[in-house]
Amino acid sequence: MRGLTVIVRTVASVQANAELASTVAVMGGRARLYFEREAVEALAGSPLLADARNMGVELLACQTALADAALTSDALLPGTQLCGLVHLMQTLDNDRLVIG
Repeated sequence: MRGLTVIVRTVASVQANAELASTVAVMGGRARLYFEREAVEALAGSPLLADARNMGVELLACQTALADAALTSDALLPGTQLCGLVHLMQTLDNDRLVIG
């Protein structure tokens, strides 16, 4: 199964994107959620995202968005990786890319 990488841009889209990524992960595919802009704040303790992570979804936070939100990596769910968009694209492999 091809993997799925979703760029999450708004808080309103977090639930739908987390459900989609969790489904892919449960089916055995690689699933990644990359949070940018205001959506990065959802990584500060969302039970939904903790569940997604426990199902195998990789959580990634945009370093610039994190700084803009005045958050530190300590405030994020454990296991969240910090990276930039260049790194995300370099590691895309054969994933489908969705901007949500």
